[in-house]
Amino acid sequence: MTQLKKLYLKLLSAVRKIKLPLLLITLQTWVLYLQPLRLTGDDPIRFNAVTEILNGTMPAMKFSIIHPEFFAIIQKILDALSIGAMSASHSGAILWALWSISIALILRAHRSERYIVYALSFVYFSMLGAYLTGFSSDVFSALGISLGLAMAILAKGYFIKITGLFFLVFSTANTPVLLAGAVTSSLFMIIKLKQLRYALYPMLTLLLIIAEASFFRGQLAISKYALGTEGGRSILLPWGYIEGFKYPVFFGVISILFSFGRGFLFYIPSFLVALRRYKDLLGNWITVQLLFVLSLIPIYGAWWAWYGGLSYGPRFFMLGCIVGAFGVTEILFGHVKHKLTTKIFASLSILMSFWVSFIGISYFITPKVAFMCMKEGFRYEPLCWYSPEYSTIFAPLWEGGAVSNEAKYFTYLGSLILALIIVERFLPHAKKKIRRLFEEKNQFLRDWKF
Repeated sequence: MTQLKKLYLKLLSAVRKIKLPLLLITLQTWVLYLQPLRLTGDDPIRFNAVTEILNGTMPAMKFSIIHPEFFAIIQKILDALSIGAMSASHSGAILWALWSISIALILRAHRSERYIVYALSFVYFSMLGAYLTGFSSDVFSALGISLGLAMAILAKGYFIKITGLFFLVFSTANTPVLLAGAVTSSLFMIIKLKQLRYALYPMLTLLLIIAEASFFRGQLAISKYALGTEGGRSILLPWGYIEGFKYPVFFGVISILFSFGRGFLFYIPSFLVALRRYKDLLGNWITVQLLFVLSLIPIYGAWWAWYGGLSYGPRFFMLGCIVGAFGVTEILFGHVKHKLTTKIFASLSILMSFWVSFIGISYFITPKVAFMCMKEGFRYEPLCWYSPEYSTIFAPLWEGGAVSNEAKYFTYLGSLILALIIVERFLPHAKKKIRRLFEEKNQFLRDWKF
């Protein structure tokens, strides 16, 4: 009982130190809870898998069951507490609350409340925020990996670090291709932090991937995916039919970085601004996530479905939204001073990210864009990757449509955050510049005589 009391008092003390971030997280979670469930791409398969698991059957799908199993466990906890909400229907709100509170508690020892508030806002109002209204496995993996790395690098205590390793292994195994990022990040942590235990991360992840695949196939197997037979073709492109990881990697990488419909430049611009060196322990956390994402770009660039199907932006790179958000927060609110041009680019990337999140929540994919992408057996789908007119973030400028009240709440909260940033960060500097300009002007006028 004494131990429980100590734990309670310690937790209460920690929460008191993040009162402002906690208020923000509560508002963000409430807004997400209000949003209607939007299932796109492979979401319905994974969503239905939760019900199958709760009914005691093993889902027959090529995807990992880790994501659905997690929410099946959450649902059992909710049922035990006599809470009727369906966990999978509000998966985004649940994931956001768990991740953001955990990150705020970990970061309180490294940065101010103000810093945490802005960093969480920039993550929330990004492409990742648009996917929090669905049942996205990509979001699940990104948030789990980010939290796992934070616990392993930033948190104190052996138990917490081991728990972080647990999160890392399961979040990465949920999407097997992320194993490449696990290898890269573990090498960085071993070299930078001089801790050999991080070598367990990719090894345990590989064992879990093999174990799940072997159980599913009934024999020793490396993957549940039929990599040798999956493929596709686009008549508008010169490649013909492409299987597995045989897409021309140069064109794949260029498309992932710069295309109007799937490019980092338009959907995760803050990531490109965040490509820099960082100092201190928090900087190591940002850097290891950055390297994780960078290692995935050439791999996905070689995959026949690098574009992620009928989706909103480069959905395979959700972790890039977190890297970008904390990168621009370091530039604008961190300890190190940066050049004015760097701050301008960071500010522009924030505005673009807010736009991406608003459009994603309000429209995601507009009807005419969806029709063009799927027309004649996806014949014209490359237009949705490369054409600004059919890009999901620009199409609403000409197609438009009504915005739901629930989406408006998201927009109102985002507008409030932007207003606070302008008033708190930029207005004082603007006043100084204007005052100095008038002083220089008056001095210039005084120098002239008739």
